[in-house]
Amino acid sequence: MIKKNFKYLILALCVVLNVISSIVVLVTPSFINQYGQEVTYVLDTRQWTCSIALLVVLVVVFFKNKYWSQLFAVVLLLGVFNVFQFYSTVFFVGIGNLHLEVFSLAMLFVHLSLNRGTFSAFVKYFGSFKKDKQAIEQSSEAKYNRFLKKFENKNEEQLQAIANNELMVPEARKAAVELLKSYRVN
Repeated sequence: MIKKNFKYLILALCVVLNVISSIVVLVTPSFINQYGQEVTYVLDTRQWTCSIALLVVLVVVFFKNKYWSQLFAVVLLLGVFNVFQFYSTVFFVGIGNLHLEVFSLAMLFVHLSLNRGTFSAFVKYFGSFKKDKQAIEQSSEAKYNRFLKKFENKNEEQLQAIANNELMVPEARKAAVELLKSYRVN
């Protein structure tokens, strides 16, 4: 049970930091500075919008939606580029005009390491834009034809094993089934 909930660790940490930071800002009294000006503390827009985003992620987690991890990774990524701010103090690392928030970047790396499927889901999602449907179908047909050629010398028993093996790619199983049909006809 503990290992299963370990994947929520970074989300919990970000929520706690955000809540504590928000409370501190809201309860800090205003004061008069050395120039006679009143200084008051208010929540930064980036911080309260981050609170709303974290609340949305928590609602998604509550309803046991499997996409919570990707949504939270997007929130963290927006924190890296300072669109969201998890707490009132930020630390940046800058390279030229690119400034990255260190805490959010570290939390993103830890979140992705605890939820390994999240990164691969992003790669799969964004990688799918590169391939169009026709290219995928042509690739699948080419794989199928290669497996037909590769399996043509296998006996009926071996083909049956391939067709029943769920670890095999669909094209290999389809080719084995097709060759089994031709065995049964002959």
